[in-house]
Amino acid sequence: MSRFPLICTFCGNRVFVEDGESPACRICTLRNVPEPEARERYIPPDDLRPSHHTEIHQLEEDIWRLYVRPDLGIRHYAYFIRRPAGNLLMDMQPLLTPDAEAWVTAQGGLRTIILSHPHYYGAMDEFSTRFGAPIRMHLTDREWPTGYPNVEYFDAPTLALDDETTVHHIPAQFEGGLCLLYLRHGRILFTGDTLMVSPGSGELSAWKSTPRQVPYTREEFRIIQERIAALEFSQLFASVRGEIREEAKERALAFCAAYADGVAVPDRETQRRLLEKEREVPESETFRR
Repeated sequence: MSRFPLICTFCGNRVFVEDGESPACRICTLRNVPEPEARERYIPPDDLRPSHHTEIHQLEEDIWRLYVRPDLGIRHYAYFIRRPAGNLLMDMQPLLTPDAEAWVTAQGGLRTIILSHPHYYGAMDEFSTRFGAPIRMHLTDREWPTGYPNVEYFDAPTLALDDETTVHHIPAQFEGGLCLLYLRHGRILFTGDTLMVSPGSGELSAWKSTPRQVPYTREEFRIIQERIAALEFSQLFASVRGEIREEAKERALAFCAAYADGVAVPDRETQRRLLEKEREVPESETFRR
């Protein structure tokens, strides 16, 4: 029996179900966030396409930021990078809208899709199938893309996509966490939400669980800190929710040092207790992050 996709309108990811099967979103269950009220939870993508469009904002001559409107899911960005040997998409949106499909086609389609972590899988099934682009993931996240097609795994610290784009394995919210380093424009590090940027203040943040604001352990963050310190970059583009355009590495290292000393929790047991602690999470905090 074939399975068909539904969009979880709370997080924006796919749930693949059979006829008569009750849908359940693994990502929302893992995030331990209260069920939304007064909203249809699971909707077929085709039902949402007529009412949604994609904002496409150019950041550099060869980089664009994509964002679906009206808001859908946890409200993060995807980044499209135009490359001579084939374009790539870093992270994903919840829906392939008709205008986005036409725009990507006009840019020459897609060669590769990179996903920083499972929170942003979204419509990677639609993008991958429509444009024939494989989805590249680290092997340690192999349990997560159930139902998604065209997934190719690698098991190495880095993956070179071409002479100016390299994927780096940086475990964060998930063991298979990926960041992308682009060597043009003074070198740009695309961090997913390993490091996040406030759209208002431009301040950095990092959480093991963003909705519940649970920190990383000291050991987890030591690895993040060391791997980011090993990379050379001057700009930082985060999928949640903005960019740092100058002195990005200096700011990232200063943030990492302060986080390791004052925010990170001692061990996984402390972290586990915080993750399981019951508290009311306002929808604005859950989505706006």
